Amino acid sequence: MKITDKLESKFSIALIVAFFLPWFSMGIVSFSGYSLPSAVIAMYELRASFGGKSPNDALMFLYLIYLIPILSLATIILDIKGKNIKITAFITSVIVLGSFIFLMITTGLKAFNGFSIGAYLTLIIAVLLLVKVFIKLDKNSQEIEQSNIETV
Repeated sequence: MKITDKLESKFSIALIVAFFLPWFSMGIVSFSGYSLPSAVIAMYELRASFGGKSPNDALMFLYLIYLIPILSLATIILDIKGKNIKITAFITSVIVLGSFIFLMITTGLKAFNGFSIGAYLTLIIAVLLLVKVFIKLDKNSQEIEQSNIETV
């Protein structure tokens, strides 16, 4: 079993680590990516007990955030087995970036006020992972085009 030197695997390891770092910080209380869905739902339920808005089914989409470490681990395992990791790396980065875009659309830029180191690292690593996937795709297509030109 050998872990390769591919950047996609290193970024996937970094995403797993960042998932357990604090993502949101509100004074002395902070939430990691792991505890975020249950913490948000608990806050909505507490608010509902005081007559506020009750949690809706849309909050259940927060559990999709658990796909981040699962797909990151899948990318690492596929890399160890020597399989193609572009698809899982791409899906992982799209889920992360899509989650942040959804958060910005629903809450505006004020969501960034509570961000902590884990959220920023996750966002940066996902962007780097997405760029790396597309750079790798471009290199492969250029190699194919180059071999086609040489054969003509």
